[in-house]
Amino acid sequence: MTTRNLRLLLIEDSEDDALLAVEEVCKGGYAPDCTRVDTPQAVEAALESDHWDVAIVDYNLPSFTGMDALRIIQEKGLDIPLFLVSGAIGEEQVVEAMKAGFHDVIVKGHYTRLAQALGRELREAGIRRERREALEELRRAHAELEQRVAERTAELVLAHQESEQTNRRLRLEIEARKKAEAALLESEKQLQAINYDLERRVERRTRELQETQRQYLHAEKLAAIGRLSASIAHEFNNPLQGIMSILNGLKKRAILEEEDRELLNAAIDESKRIKDLISSLREFNRPSSGRKVVMDVQKSIDSLLLLQESDFRSKRIAVVLNYAERLPQIMAVQDQIEQVFLNLLANAADACPPSGGVITISTRREDQRVAVAISDTGIGIRPEQMDLLFQPFYTTKPEVKGTGLGLSICYGIVQHHQGEIRVESQPGKGSTFTVVLPAKGE
Repeated sequence: MTTRNLRLLLIEDSEDDALLAVEEVCKGGYAPDCTRVDTPQAVEAALESDHWDVAIVDYNLPSFTGMDALRIIQEKGLDIPLFLVSGAIGEEQVVEAMKAGFHDVIVKGHYTRLAQALGRELREAGIRRERREALEELRRAHAELEQRVAERTAELVLAHQESEQTNRRLRLEIEARKKAEAALLESEKQLQAINYDLERRVERRTRELQETQRQYLHAEKLAAIGRLSASIAHEFNNPLQGIMSILNGLKKRAILEEEDRELLNAAIDESKRIKDLISSLREFNRPSSGRKVVMDVQKSIDSLLLLQESDFRSKRIAVVLNYAERLPQIMAVQDQIEQVFLNLLANAADACPPSGGVITISTRREDQRVAVAISDTGIGIRPEQMDLLFQPFYTTKPEVKGTGLGLSICYGIVQHHQGEIRVESQPGKGSTFTVVLPAKGE
């Protein structure tokens, strides 16, 4: 993919946030030439000293705000794509910023759509620039023609006995003027249509941003629930250890009837199962180390199935395992890959009807890669939804069940591991998500 040079003005006081934004711009196929400023004086100096293709503006700065920076840029008469970034911004502030002149609002830490939005706004800025140049050219042509007609009219008043040839040329020029006026009128109609379209797009974009904000807040609630569950698991672990110690002591020292001993063994086994569940829950909610380790995907899936066992049982879902023998291990950030598998298992369960269903987990080797396929007998996915599955905040679930972030995050994790996710589905028959990851080298 060819790269495009880009003059990027970063109005940002955090160097780390600026680097994140630049990194995402580079992913979009741009080669940015960046300047970072964080005071009103530095903004004015940068605007005076150079030409900029785009500006990314922080909402809160130490000595002024992103809205102040917008007014400085607008006072210079510049028409460039303007992006407002913020760690936490309300819906009303988003609408105010868009009405004031920002072209898009990006939440800090969620820069994945920055490159796409940047490409869109650069194209629209180019259209606006071409439209202004075309209109200016038409106006110059109109003025020129007006002047020429005036000059010719004066000549005709002074020399009305000129030849028929002069009169013919005059008629031709008048005809050309009428055509130019007609073209100008048509251009004005086109400009009105474009302006109307832009207004509708701004309204639609505002609605999308409002929906994005709502989905983001819902995702934060789900994350808080995850942290709470990990805390509860930690609190349960200590009394469970005491119970297991008492039960094991009774098993060693107490003289029991055979029936009582069987009940005691069952209690010990169930306590061990609770201990494994707590361990899996704490491991899943532990913050990611970001470090790749040798990983057995089949053992990891078994651990995740232990977490899902109760949910699957309540939904009357059966699990079928088709594990390949001698499956190679992989090098991966274990908690991230387990997050992918857990998300796909939860989606498969949600897709199954209330009467129950079957989830089939298959593993196999594909050349130097390991493939894990998770199939369900659920409702399937419509063809028009397939291309939207991995877009952020897109979901086919009801609002209370889905945020639209799960598959988008899974896609990013698998891409980071040089892998891929494949999707096959038939409406009414079910879906299969296949995760393919590089096998660990010998």
